[in-house]
Amino acid sequence: IKRDVAERGRTVEDLIDRYQRIIKPMHNLHIEPTKAYANIIVPNAGENSVAIDVLREYIQRLIEK
Repeated sequence: IKRDVAERGRTVEDLIDRYQRIIKPMHNLHIEPTKAYANIIVPNAGENSVAIDVLREYIQRLIEK
């Protein structure tokens, strides 16, 4: 929110409207249904060092085969 307001000149009201009209419906339509097919879901992907390490080890094992 801070970045969009500062860098993109959007208002908080604009952001809330965009989230409700576009972001959330598209998430529900395209992201949520695919979770059923995921082998692993990494919450807080950029900040989840445990899950990132698990994925790194898995990929490394695939590369070594």
